[in-house]
Amino acid sequence: MKHALRHLSQMPKRMFTICLQQIIPFVLFVLFVPFVPFSLHAMNQRHSFFFGCLALCMLTPLHVAEVLWLQHTPPQQLTFDVGNDTEPAVAANGDIAFQSDADGFNRLKILSHDGKIRAVTTPEGHAIHPTWAPNGSLIYAVINPNQTSAQAIESHSQNGCNLYLLSKDGITTRLTTGFWRDFTPTVAPDGRTLWFATSRNRAKIGDGSHLATLDLQNITAPITEFAFVSGGSFDAIASPTISNNGKYICWAQLKGTYGNWRLMVAKTNDLTQSAPLSDTNMSCYSPKWSPDGQFIACTGYQNGDPDWGIYIFEPRAKRFTRLDTGSGNSKNPVWTADGKAIVFENNSSGLYKLYRIELTKLVPNPLPPQQHDDAKPRLAQRLDLTNPQSPAIVNSDGKRIVATTVKDGFYAFNKPPRLDFGDETFYFKTTFIVREFTKESQVICGCFYPGYYLAWQLHVTPDQKLAFASRSPSKQYLGLFSINKLQLNHEYHVVAVHETDGTMRMSIDGQPPLVTQQTKSVTLGQAEKLVIGSSGGAFHLHGTVSAFECGLGYPDNMPRPLHLDEIFNEKDH
Repeated sequence: MKHALRHLSQMPKRMFTICLQQIIPFVLFVLFVPFVPFSLHAMNQRHSFFFGCLALCMLTPLHVAEVLWLQHTPPQQLTFDVGNDTEPAVAANGDIAFQSDADGFNRLKILSHDGKIRAVTTPEGHAIHPTWAPNGSLIYAVINPNQTSAQAIESHSQNGCNLYLLSKDGITTRLTTGFWRDFTPTVAPDGRTLWFATSRNRAKIGDGSHLATLDLQNITAPITEFAFVSGGSFDAIASPTISNNGKYICWAQLKGTYGNWRLMVAKTNDLTQSAPLSDTNMSCYSPKWSPDGQFIACTGYQNGDPDWGIYIFEPRAKRFTRLDTGSGNSKNPVWTADGKAIVFENNSSGLYKLYRIELTKLVPNPLPPQQHDDAKPRLAQRLDLTNPQSPAIVNSDGKRIVATTVKDGFYAFNKPPRLDFGDETFYFKTTFIVREFTKESQVICGCFYPGYYLAWQLHVTPDQKLAFASRSPSKQYLGLFSINKLQLNHEYHVVAVHETDGTMRMSIDGQPPLVTQQTKSVTLGQAEKLVIGSSGGAFHLHGTVSAFECGLGYPDNMPRPLHLDEIFNEKDH
């Protein structure tokens, strides 16, 4: 009995819930049945009907449709050789490409559908992240091992982590060059567009990564980059995956060293309008879209999980379930071509090996239409410089508040009303020029709240980038940085939005907005001081601010982001 209880306590939460839903009605029915004959005999027809319905309800498991939407077989081990076997990719014919470190280097191998394993000849280096194209070509990345980072920089090396293609005829073609990382490739269903993550054109190693595409039918054409996330260190995007109709893209996104990997989803024709698929309290990466476009498999971990595991997401309903893959860490799931099985890696044996699970039940659940606030902009305050000697802020009612401090382009406004944004989405717009860079930050605009020094602000960093920052309830600095450095004497027009869930967006000179997913920021009550051109006692802007306004909602030149049900509308499915 003690062993059974211990085993029960180790069961996944959903399995435990299912057991309770099945066992409790049965127990209640057994206890109730002996009294039913007497009750039915002694009571009138109305009471008999009541007890009959009650018994029927007890026999019916609770929420079966919700918790039993996914069922699968136990995992079956596929590889058994020495070394770690990781990063599987399944071809249309069932062949599985994967990377193996059996000899100390990552090499590519293929597990054929007939059970035989063969090595893949690749250029010198660590071969990683294999993926199949619809025509049977194999695409992968190779890390150059011959130079240290310092040596490569000094020699202007063009060998970093670059992409290669192995055709069905055995011909190898190099797709990318450069001393940066091009990794986690995936081919769109059209067989022409190669999506991948890259660190190219980042200022330094550690500056994160973004998405890019390459035309496989014209590999000499320029690579298209989508640098729409923050350029700060460790801000990263990886593992793009494309839906079966080519209209949707999902990727894993990491914010800083303290964040979790989150799944983001967008339409492929507008990656700036993305929506989070997973919450900030769960870490998810390596997503793979199912062949029918209904589901996304990924590596995931949340509080209470024993190890990393395989999760199945149903994006239209934002519903997910962890597969029972046994002990150890399970990672990097990939679907078979028919969508009836998932291949993944697991280290329960001490080394990572490939396993396969058959999905015996997988039922989609369409997301019902939802009501959303259009969040139309509501002006709070606007800077009025009509009289340069007496600058003021003006609200939507025309009420003016004159600056309490005016000094060398610095304006301060004490106790400004209508800046108590609470937890709502708010924005600000500003126009400024930087005349000189310094070794200190230069505040363009910001606002003080009780207990929070500059709870939100826009400033120039010492490395000449633009930063939109806010504060968490624990006063942690939350930032969104421009990817490129600012230029002196250029008039910049910036629009920034801070959303309810912590998402921060910043558009510079009308360009597509930079986006970062942050933790929820501090609740903004009555503002203590609005500052423009400086923080007050320090961090003075060596330049000028010619326009500023702030308010609630989304300004006209910063569209409201799409919600999941808007991304996955029925007409586009």
